[in-house]
Amino acid sequence: MNNQCNQKKPPLTPPKAENFLPLGKGGRWAILLLLLLFVGICFETRADDSSDSIMTLRKQPVKAGVEIVGLNLGVWAVDRYVANGDFARISWKTMRHNLKTGFVWDNDQFVTNLFAHPYHGGLYYNAARTNGMSIGQSALFATGGSLMWEFLMENELPSLNDFIATPVGGLGLGEIAFRLSNLLIDSRTGGWERFGRELLAFTVNPVQGVNRLISGEAWKMHTYSGKAIESQPIRFTVSGGYRGLYDSRDTRIDNAGYLDFGLLYGDIFSRENERPYDAFTIGFTMNMLTKQPVFSNINLVGALWGKTVPNRNPKLDMRWGVYQHFDYYNSNTIVNEPNTDMYRLAEAAAFGLGGQLMYRFTDRTAFVSSAFLNAVLLGGSITDYYKVDERDYNISSGFGSKLNLNMVISEKIGLSVNAENYQFYTWNPSDDNDPEQQSGSSNPKYPNLRGDEGHTSFTVIKQSFKYAFKKRYFVTASSSVYLRYSNYVAYPNVHTEIFDSRVGIGVYF
Repeated sequence: MNNQCNQKKPPLTPPKAENFLPLGKGGRWAILLLLLLFVGICFETRADDSSDSIMTLRKQPVKAGVEIVGLNLGVWAVDRYVANGDFARISWKTMRHNLKTGFVWDNDQFVTNLFAHPYHGGLYYNAARTNGMSIGQSALFATGGSLMWEFLMENELPSLNDFIATPVGGLGLGEIAFRLSNLLIDSRTGGWERFGRELLAFTVNPVQGVNRLISGEAWKMHTYSGKAIESQPIRFTVSGGYRGLYDSRDTRIDNAGYLDFGLLYGDIFSRENERPYDAFTIGFTMNMLTKQPVFSNINLVGALWGKTVPNRNPKLDMRWGVYQHFDYYNSNTIVNEPNTDMYRLAEAAAFGLGGQLMYRFTDRTAFVSSAFLNAVLLGGSITDYYKVDERDYNISSGFGSKLNLNMVISEKIGLSVNAENYQFYTWNPSDDNDPEQQSGSSNPKYPNLRGDEGHTSFTVIKQSFKYAFKKRYFVTASSSVYLRYSNYVAYPNVHTEIFDSRVGIGVYF
């Protein structure tokens, strides 16, 4: 690693929590088993849904609102009476104080603010979506749920970054959960198969699962599947193997087992897919047998609106449109250098333009590419100085860009180059960069700041190779580099380079 920072400012308060989900020793394996079961069930049922009629969900806005209020009360009760959290000790006084004071920037940890809150927003979203509301209406319900939580359900001041991340990130994660759980539902089945379907659908979309339990639809038998969304073509990819992390001095940072999951939902080039999220891609990496976070990356690109570009070449398809992005990268500190940070970045609220191109040389050989440019309304990137309470990252905004080049040869060989770049900017509400001097928070030890003023450039470049053998199986090798340039107004700049090498075996579904 090339770390150009010679002097670090001591943190006001050391971070209290590590940046990985507290799942326990068996948590990763439980998630893995559920994911593999999900893949298997979806694959088995893709073919028999094409002629199935779609069930129209009745709009029930009052029920949706009641469920959101109940969800907030339930989470608060767990925080207050099970976890005994100080922040959950609320009263009419704390509510009035929050309403009077207004929004601040909070100091919760990275995974809480930039993953857990968008996930929570997805629950709000599906309280409306599974009760017959449209995508836009469901997003408004999620906004209302977030407002209720921020102002009324904590004794801490309402968080502006949470209010943005929860409904916006929740739209993407929530709609994907709605569509994936829809793939699993089949009211024509019974026995253990039905149990497995309902369990997985509940795991993917808990709010819908509760509704199905209350209504009895979770066990009722019908002559139709009960799906609320028309079937779309899907493609799963699962691969796993060895992952090695190194710094710029070729020093080994960590060894890990890894599992990559990828899902391509819908046909982006189809003229029939004009509605939001009729086509999206999602992928993530799980780390196994390592001290790295459970999820090292989560990447989502969802089509909100698109248009096919007319042309006279039957071998060429082109499309452009508006897309939502959700990207999450996380790593733990270097094992032998506990005070040295690797990389951590997320865009929880991002939208922009993009385009795809596919040229078919033959029926089995094709070139596929995509490019995106998006505005990041809210994101976060690791910082080397702002260490306050559970925060070690800057709350930022900026823009991101992506370029993906893929070549498939004879349906056997796959070559790809993928590049992403994020330009994040952070500023403070005053001219003084010393957080101890800020007075925007009710507690001077926990200032109301976006972080260290400055600019961060984060680049991910990945090249990969796949070779398919037999019909569905393939071997894969890839190398990636994570480049971070953090330029600070008041402190020395920092540059880090992390290299990621992987070899593994996988299967197409």
